Amino acid sequence: MKRFILLNLLIGLSLSLTNVPTLFAQTAKENAGKTADAKDSDPPAVEDQDADADQDAEEQTIEPLTIGSIAPELDIEHWIHDGNGAFDAVTKFEKNKVYVVEFWATWCGPCISAMPHVVALQKEYADRGVQIVSVSSEPVETIEKFLEREVPGAKGSDDSAQTFDDLTRSYCLTTDPDRSTSKSYMEAAGQNGIPCAFLIGKSGLVEWIGHPMSMDEPLAKVVNDDWDRQAFAEEFKEEQRADMVFKAFVSAMRSNNTDKALEILDGYIAEGKLAARVSQMQMVKMQVLASDDSRADELTAYVNHLLQDESFDAEAVNRLGWTIARYATAGKIDDEVTVRAALQKTQSILADAGESKPFVMDTIAHLQFALGDKAAAIATQTEAVELAEESHKPRLQRFLDELTAELATDGESAEESSPEKPAESS
Repeated sequence: MKRFILLNLLIGLSLSLTNVPTLFAQTAKENAGKTADAKDSDPPAVEDQDADADQDAEEQTIEPLTIGSIAPELDIEHWIHDGNGAFDAVTKFEKNKVYVVEFWATWCGPCISAMPHVVALQKEYADRGVQIVSVSSEPVETIEKFLEREVPGAKGSDDSAQTFDDLTRSYCLTTDPDRSTSKSYMEAAGQNGIPCAFLIGKSGLVEWIGHPMSMDEPLAKVVNDDWDRQAFAEEFKEEQRADMVFKAFVSAMRSNNTDKALEILDGYIAEGKLAARVSQMQMVKMQVLASDDSRADELTAYVNHLLQDESFDAEAVNRLGWTIARYATAGKIDDEVTVRAALQKTQSILADAGESKPFVMDTIAHLQFALGDKAAAIATQTEAVELAEESHKPRLQRFLDELTAELATDGESAEESSPEKPAESS
């Protein structure tokens, strides 16, 4: 059951282990690499134990790879393409050159979709000291087989079908099956989603980390020496911290230590600096509480605490209202006062909802339904469908159809249960 809950948490919140909150020093130790497994032997002498303790303490202080860190050297096993001979295999990064170390895989659709953009960037900056190195962790045979595939809709210079082998020749395409490079970069930086690019500046420091499709502006600024690393670092490090916190939370949940998991969430909720990530943690906490019937009172108390928070923006209010409606309908929250408070708070943002108004009304309709007011829910959802763009109407219409069917069923049941009228006397 816990594993099912955990999976729902990750999927429902669209948070990969890339986007989860954090291990801090403990994660840093893991990211820095673990010592070899100790062989069976007699217990170490006291002085050896002290030495081990000193080593552990030193490892605990190691910072994870982040913006401003010295970029680790590359130790890549297979260099498949080299920019048509334009680039040498890289181990150490040269000063006054800019590098992009990007992680990809043949099974990753977004990675493949980003390839033409990576090609375009390499061609644009090839004569300005920029070298792009794309790293997979798959067997070289897997990469070679992938490269034989045709790029959908693309033609070569001779008007023949272009293969991925043709497409990727302009930059360094590599694979490192022992995952040493992935460990030095992806794991050390707490990044678990691909594609992911690390932009390394002229001084050998990590300047930027993110999706390669979002790399244009930072790459241009790094090349032109006008990139504000510090400004980017502040927000990125907080995102990274939130990712690591969530990872620690996931670890606690997998260990069936719910109290510890909630403690981790509470720590970030109290101290986190990114409102969006704090809101995500609050939603996760509600889901954890809702997953355990013995914590029903805790769930209701926490929901009421959130309803009294005046710092929520309209998006957070709507998300909270939707979550409460879902839990109330499922019987996880059975306090009518709480649900009615959620309804009132959600209604309060309706006037300023703008383009989101149909979705806020959808939330309101769900809350009205949870309170048993089906007629009001139908009226609200009808207006939501009318206001929505065509692409969103079908989803909103489905709930309206469910409400209409529910009301019709109620009417039929009432007719069947009502006593027959006595015949009128003449």
